[in-house]
Amino acid sequence: MPVSKKKATLLRNGVIAALLVALLCALFIPFQSYEYSKKVTIKDPETGKRERVEQTFSGEVSMMSYLWHPYTDGADAVNEWIAEESPIAHEGYDIANVAMTPLLLMLLTVLSVVFGFKFHKTYFAPGFSGVTALFGVGAYALSPLLSLQPGRFLLMGLYAGVAVGCVLAIVALKRETDEEKKDPHYKLAHYNEQPLLVHIKKNWMIYSFLIIPIAYFVIFRYAPMIGNVIAFRTYRGGPNFTGTGWRGFEYFSQFLAQEDFWRAFRNTLTLSLEYLALRFPLTLTFALLLNEMRNMKAKKFVQTVSYLPHFISTVILVGMVKEITSTNGPINMIIKALGNDPVLFVQEPEWFHTLYIVSGIWQGLGWGTILYLAAMTNINTELYEAAEIDGANRFRRVWHVTIPGILPTVCTLLVLDIGGIMGSNFEKVLLMYTPLTYETADVISTYVYRMGVSGGQFSFSTAVGLFEGIIGLVLVSIANAASRKLTDSSLW
Repeated sequence: MPVSKKKATLLRNGVIAALLVALLCALFIPFQSYEYSKKVTIKDPETGKRERVEQTFSGEVSMMSYLWHPYTDGADAVNEWIAEESPIAHEGYDIANVAMTPLLLMLLTVLSVVFGFKFHKTYFAPGFSGVTALFGVGAYALSPLLSLQPGRFLLMGLYAGVAVGCVLAIVALKRETDEEKKDPHYKLAHYNEQPLLVHIKKNWMIYSFLIIPIAYFVIFRYAPMIGNVIAFRTYRGGPNFTGTGWRGFEYFSQFLAQEDFWRAFRNTLTLSLEYLALRFPLTLTFALLLNEMRNMKAKKFVQTVSYLPHFISTVILVGMVKEITSTNGPINMIIKALGNDPVLFVQEPEWFHTLYIVSGIWQGLGWGTILYLAAMTNINTELYEAAEIDGANRFRRVWHVTIPGILPTVCTLLVLDIGGIMGSNFEKVLLMYTPLTYETADVISTYVYRMGVSGGQFSFSTAVGLFEGIIGLVLVSIANAASRKLTDSSLW
């Protein structure tokens, strides 16, 4: 019996939620208890003497605790237990906690696949997730029985799950496509379409222009992502760029416990949000004002003058800022003429945000109007004529015709800007800040540079950079979803 798309979507979301709950249970439910003794040094508070005594430690280890602290005493005890003792006979081994998780995931996966084939192709999203989680958690659960290292077997299971999930998704999409092609409406709508390979073969000269951009992104954007693995492994330089030993989330726990990181995180958010809150409306307003200019010579002159600062390099721009705000610069000369003491703008932490934002707006204000002006040229002029006949003045025409016409472009640029909140202008901050202004100027990118390149802590800085990228991905996803919900325009 067919199901409405709304019900199918609700059911799909329920399956995904159940999969996530099952996976969280697999991560946080303890699967092994441990108890061991070792000698420790304690100090008598009354006599002040130190002595060595044997102390007993006990606790429980879950999958998440093992990944978060792979070198703790508890994890070491679990590894020794897996290698030397029988898991079935061990008292602390709760086989139910481990066995129920893959069984539950298997059941949910079967349901998602069945509903996917019968009702809606989007059910293969939870099907893919379920198969992946099933293989990963199932392999992790079986690793003690096979005397294998849990972390390594978990990765093997996840790889197998991804492979099987991809095959399922491809089969499902092909089946859905074949069913769509049988529909007469589909044949009518796609009558003049050509296969992609045929189209590329006929227009190979045009497609050849994509070779260099694709090669650039593959080599300099996607290939370096492999290096993110050292955020979970030890890397101290050398030819083995994937590191030498598994460290789990140790580096993440290290930087999350550092005050310097949270200072950089706070500065990154405040600096980027302040800059976005001022630059975005100013750029849009400037574009609207340029579009309303009727004297074309004056309009071209203003555009040219406003575009020129964009072509000034960051090094020269920072040099200009430092010269203008120096003790002998024009700003301090005016301050001295008014009878006040000169201000060391570059060395004062409270002035860094002002210098950064003002110089950034001056440099990018004109260049940022290009896309807005291009979008305004696509607005039908008959809409302006109809609004004028209805008695709308120029402000009303802008409010009711121009802004709605460029709203998709505005939303797209806003989503992109929100996605770049965590990535402040590294070169500009690095050139402008000094140790005296770290309090307000140090951002995540400069923090990563100091810790990684200058300090040699490559794995630590990679973990920070990966955390920054994840936050940026979450922000751009939220902004894109909000834009799609409110304006029906989005990046994807």
